[in-house]
Amino acid sequence: MALDPHERPTWFAVSTKRQKQAKALSSMKAPTGISFGHPSAAPVKTLQESMRRYALPKLSQVDLEAIKKDVAMHFYITGTSFHRVGQFYLKRAFQRARPDIVLPNRQALANKYLHSCYHEVKEETDRRLGAPDTQDIFGPGKPKWGGNDVPRYPNGYPFDHLANFVDSCKDVVRFIRNNGRFKSALSSLQNANHLGRLVIHAPTQWCTLQQCLVSLHES
Repeated sequence: MALDPHERPTWFAVSTKRQKQAKALSSMKAPTGISFGHPSAAPVKTLQESMRRYALPKLSQVDLEAIKKDVAMHFYITGTSFHRVGQFYLKRAFQRARPDIVLPNRQALANKYLHSCYHEVKEETDRRLGAPDTQDIFGPGKPKWGGNDVPRYPNGYPFDHLANFVDSCKDVVRFIRNNGRFKSALSSLQNANHLGRLVIHAPTQWCTLQQCLVSLHES
């Protein structure tokens, strides 16, 4: 025979309340399957997701910047188009771990973070190319340089001639752009023949390399 509610002990009421809460949580599981419906349809927020959002410590600005930079570095070294950063499932994969995370948009990737990644990779490449070729382990600890302490690519590496050709073209464009007399004379000829001006190659904008070579060839 069940007791009346006012006759039940306190521990019984607390235990019953906890059982009801556990049952409610188990019936509200977060969705784990992948839906191939319309990408703009956001997943339904559940009680567990709200609790997880509340329990996780908030990401600091330093952590958010580090995540954005790592995403940009992944896109940079894999040659992935920055347009794909807005892909629905990529964002949802990050949000499953951190619901409050915001990925950088493609404008930020193509400017601020791309320049940062480029200079970081270039500095690391130059550092490795400029590392000592040999080291005397029995000496006083100073490395022996292989005849030249200037960072350089190994002799005979693939596309060596193409790299030298591109560097020469960029030097010509830079020389003309910095020389007032040559620049003025060339501009007059370009205007007379309906040609554009010489384009200076930007290291982080690959399309400008083609524009630089084409503009020099036409001029």
